[in-house]
Amino acid sequence: MRKVIVFLFFGFFICILLLAFNFQEFSAKGQTVSMWNQTYGGTGSDSCFSMVQAEDAGFTLLGTTYSFGEGDADIWLVKTDSNGNMQWNKTYGTQGYEVAQDLLVTYDSGYILLGQTASLGSDDTDVWLVKTDSNGNMEWNKTYGGIGGDKGWKIIETSDNGFAIAGITNSYCLGGNDYWLFKTDSIGALQWNMTFGGTEDERARGIIETADNGFLLTGWGGSYGAGGLDYWLVKTDPDGNHEWNQTYGGTENERALASRSTVDGGYLIIGNSASFGQGETDFYLVKTDNSGNMLWNKTYGGAVAETPFSMIKTMDGGYGIVGRTYSYGAGEQDFWFITTDSAGNMLINQTYGGEFSEIAHTIIQTSDGGYAIAGITASFGQGENDFWLIKTDQNGIIPEFPSWTPIVFFTIFLTATSLIFKRKLKK
Repeated sequence: MRKVIVFLFFGFFICILLLAFNFQEFSAKGQTVSMWNQTYGGTGSDSCFSMVQAEDAGFTLLGTTYSFGEGDADIWLVKTDSNGNMQWNKTYGTQGYEVAQDLLVTYDSGYILLGQTASLGSDDTDVWLVKTDSNGNMEWNKTYGGIGGDKGWKIIETSDNGFAIAGITNSYCLGGNDYWLFKTDSIGALQWNMTFGGTEDERARGIIETADNGFLLTGWGGSYGAGGLDYWLVKTDPDGNHEWNQTYGGTENERALASRSTVDGGYLIIGNSASFGQGETDFYLVKTDNSGNMLWNKTYGGAVAETPFSMIKTMDGGYGIVGRTYSYGAGEQDFWFITTDSAGNMLINQTYGGEFSEIAHTIIQTSDGGYAIAGITASFGQGENDFWLIKTDQNGIIPEFPSWTPIVFFTIFLTATSLIFKRKLKK
């Protein structure tokens, strides 16, 4: 009987360890680093596209929900504490169709939500800008667009506390779509707008404010360059007037998705390439000088397809990039997180995911040196897709993903215990 008691105690202890492994804290260099993951969603499809860290060290996530709200699709804002526990959530939309794209914390600690609406505005789809207070309560909203389909992909707060939005327009264009850049004041009043493009399709996906208070647009186009689609970099002055542009690419398709300014005054652009690298598409990192002349480029990927969606500058002077991979990981597609040094040499390489599809859309580096990565999961959570937020240590490590391991082990443990007791009773 003593052996049975020892077995029971040992088995119960192992179960507790497995169940507790979903949240861990480790001490690194005298600092506690949290590692965990959380999902948020309902029975429908919920997709996270952007994230910021709040002043209280929690996280605010923005995405599109088909589970909650008034319409077919609504914009969904989720606020968590520093451990990923939900504190509040808000939906924004009408009986129609509204989707989210990007999120900012504003100078007054509120939020600016960038999305699209098919219900409000003039026609087709328009850009929808929503300003909230720090608790997600709407303060004002504005729509921008013409009679065609217009979309905003990226928003930045400018040095005058206004906003600059980069996207695409089908209302004001020469070709299928053109780059669209417009500027507002601090309450969303339109100050000016500019379009850039040729007779083919051009799509702006990123924007940064440059040192001279101008703007740098990144995306791709089919009107210029060497191949079908190429990275297209457009530099403007502070009023949106064209100063210069550059293309980068090969004979196949390249799509630029994000950019950063570098300490030497140049730029770093990330996207994917079908012309260069090992697989169908690879991460394609391009470094330029301040005039857009290429200095070097790197590719990262495997035999299948990889697409990046977000890039940050890391505390060590390098860069962190997240996206999706079909070449590596456990499922159909997984979160892929890499870091590089300032010269583009890979340092960290991590995948996260389950049996089905996971896509990482956004990343921030946290004050403890770790990383918070958010996106979409079809493997974990409640619905078709859910928001998925993971918190890693400095090396991109997190505990095991949510799984059935503790439950399976506990079931085996109970079964074995039952068999042992039956055998004892027979004796």
